[in-house]
Amino acid sequence: MDHHQNLLEWGRPRVKPEHEPFRVTGNRIRIGGPTYGIAAEIADPSGAIWTLLRSLDGRRSVTEAVDEVLARHPDRTDEDVVGLFEQLAGAGFIEDLATPDPPELTDRDKERYDRSRQFYRWTDLTPRASQWEPQVALRNATCGSHWLARGVRSVQR
Repeated sequence: MDHHQNLLEWGRPRVKPEHEPFRVTGNRIRIGGPTYGIAAEIADPSGAIWTLLRSLDGRRSVTEAVDEVLARHPDRTDEDVVGLFEQLAGAGFIEDLATPDPPELTDRDKERYDRSRQFYRWTDLTPRASQWEPQVALRNATCGSHWLARGVRSVQR
């Protein structure tokens, strides 16, 4: 996916709200909530990862967030911090708020499917160009609705 390959071009990256990080004992960070298979614990002895996560608030560019970490942790290199960002984004914990919503979804669609969007944003750890991608794929699917309709008819008989 082009968007995934160009992570450093993301305009306003932020930690997904459902993945809000918090500190735990032993200089560790928990991100992704309590669910096994989604959540992760990250060792952070220097505090640089915590600073990066707090800088990824949807108001700064990747470069600005990296610069914030470097200002607070001068022992880190640009390559270190960019690598941390790429790992977090590649693991599905970060989204880009600068990505426009898909044009095929109306405002009514977005309101209707908002809970599904939140669910997939939480459980889907695939880096995506838009947080609406899973919902658009479901909306455009025809095979599933055909089989669902056949299944309902079978139950009604």
